[in-house]
Amino acid sequence: MAILKNGQLLDKQEYENENELQEKVFGTPQLIKGNDDIEVYSIKREVILPRAGILDILQMDAIGNIIAVEVKLNRNPQSRREVIAQIFDYLSDLSSLTFFELDNIVKGELTKVINTMEKGEELPRNINSFLKAGIIKLIIVVDQINEDLKRIISFIGERTDLDVKLIEISKYDNGELLIPNIIIENNKIGLISNNIIEDIGKSNFSELINYYSNINNNIYNISRGSSKYKIIDILTWPPQLHYEFLLHDKENVGIEFHIELNKYRELNNIIKEYSLQKINEYEINYIPNWDKNNGRLRILVPFKDGSEKISKCMHDFINLTKNKIEKNIFSIKEKNGA
Repeated sequence: MAILKNGQLLDKQEYENENELQEKVFGTPQLIKGNDDIEVYSIKREVILPRAGILDILQMDAIGNIIAVEVKLNRNPQSRREVIAQIFDYLSDLSSLTFFELDNIVKGELTKVINTMEKGEELPRNINSFLKAGIIKLIIVVDQINEDLKRIISFIGERTDLDVKLIEISKYDNGELLIPNIIIENNKIGLISNNIIEDIGKSNFSELINYYSNINNNIYNISRGSSKYKIIDILTWPPQLHYEFLLHDKENVGIEFHIELNKYRELNNIIKEYSLQKINEYEINYIPNWDKNNGRLRILVPFKDGSEKISKCMHDFINLTKNKIEKNIFSIKEKNGA
């Protein structure tokens, strides 16, 4: 590939040593950003792991995947087999750690980076889950591709579930210009990470439902549902009109009232009056045309606010809306001769 600057053809240059390439990768983590477009953050260089020795660079992506980066120059006499053995050693060692143990190894740098990130409070739990599952991104960065190394990494990517990436970073203009070239990238970790994040959401939801179900003197009991929603039926109402806990995502649960029967569609005129009202700090939202032109009310509450507060919000929501909804249910029944 021809590289021009001010009309002049630039020659590819050698790095002075591996330390120079390490500095470039650590200082500009975007160089190894993959095609999945997930932001990458540098944590620490020369990380001393408990058993695997010194990891060149520790990085993390925006959803909490830990990234182990090994930097090698083509002229380095270390054998390709040694490089492969080394990255497997890193994987084994990192997967034995918890978030807090890893953060202690890097002297709090992990927490420091997380504190600068939006929604960073969720990341320690993600990191714990990923490490426990052995889900770690492995990246080998080189200045020049070696065909033997390329063949081995390609084989690992094709025959295992490991997320191993091989990247060549070429140096021009005394290091002012760096050109990354992703040689091998399999992105297998993406789907697995998403599944684990979904499991975290289900775990949060399960914890909430267990707490709610064990509240003493609870007059609004859960009657049915699945791992992603739990329904609270009011005994005198049709089952298609009900309150519901709904798993929205890994961070939030919906506290909701649903209309799922066309016969009671005119209840939409009643429930939309609650739109934008608040229960404590939580806003009620009316969502029209949700199920066959029937609407629902929803309050989104973060799991981090705790099961006790979320459960109270459901009780307060029912107490606020139930009587008016019930009055109109009976009115519709009488009108329809039911």
